[in-house]
Amino acid sequence: RTRLLTNDAKNEFQDSKTFNITWAHTMDPRARPGTTFSASVNAGSTKFNQFVSNNPTRNFQNQLNSSITYTKAWANRYNLSLSATHNQNNNTGLVNLSLPNLNFNVTTLYPFQKKDFVGQPKWYEKLGIGLNSNVANQISFYDSLFSFRRIIDTIQWGAQHSIPIQLSLPPIGPFQIAPGISYQEKWYSRKFERVWNDTKRKIDTSIEKGFFSSRDISFSLGINTAIFGKYEKFGKNSNIRAIRHVIRPNMSINYKPDMAKKDYYAVKIDTTGRQYRFSYYDGTIFGPFSEGKYGGIGFGIDNNLEAKVKNKKDTAADAPDEKIRLIDGFGFNGGYNFLAD
Repeated sequence: RTRLLTNDAKNEFQDSKTFNITWAHTMDPRARPGTTFSASVNAGSTKFNQFVSNNPTRNFQNQLNSSITYTKAWANRYNLSLSATHNQNNNTGLVNLSLPNLNFNVTTLYPFQKKDFVGQPKWYEKLGIGLNSNVANQISFYDSLFSFRRIIDTIQWGAQHSIPIQLSLPPIGPFQIAPGISYQEKWYSRKFERVWNDTKRKIDTSIEKGFFSSRDISFSLGINTAIFGKYEKFGKNSNIRAIRHVIRPNMSINYKPDMAKKDYYAVKIDTTGRQYRFSYYDGTIFGPFSEGKYGGIGFGIDNNLEAKVKNKKDTAADAPDEKIRLIDGFGFNGGYNFLAD
């Protein structure tokens, strides 16, 4: 509680009640293996730092930030993470909260794989399915206008789910073939729409609250191989014993249908009649999927160059040679969309 002398004859003092909370916590990972918890909280009234006496650094500290995180893992396969973040600007009075945020992912599962291996596994036993889900909530308000009704009115939430499906087929000669499917789904709490107003000659906006969803899927077929080369014809007195070159070319065939087409619409944006395409989910937490079909190829090549040299540190006759990387990861990637205009 702070009382400041004023020049107002009717109110001799200006009375202010402010608060500030600081909390730092770190959990010893040995206490509960597979579980972690940490907190770093610095939150409070926007005017609290102004009234701290004998601390000019604190008086002009306008940014406050907080974070709390809890994680848990099961059987090295399932992972859960819960978090909350906070930041506020004491100068403007704007407070942003992001809580609770949830992330749950499952490492690749092989549903057709046998518990006990007998001989070589079948091709369908290498079918892997994963999961990655994110849920986020965001709240923004000015401290001078704080109320639970306003928080409920401005809260925005969203979710994103991704299910990658992969299959490792037996190699065909020197080629490794890997087909894959990726399915994604997003959930939204609002739909944002723009409409041209001929009377006011500007764009009007409206927000519809509810539950909305959008989906996206893509298919791929990857082919890669490796080419090895070695050169060892160096002189007896040469410090270089051999040079090894590895070339890894790769190619992929990809297809993505335009499942997000229904989420986009064209709107007139000026008096000349120009139009622009917007998404109903612009400005949401996870954003919209991109529109348009894709059907094409991707290609690339990677190079690694290593040298085997005489070990100068060990002068023994049978000393092992030393390996030196000359070029590590020199290559390029590209792609071409056959369905593009």
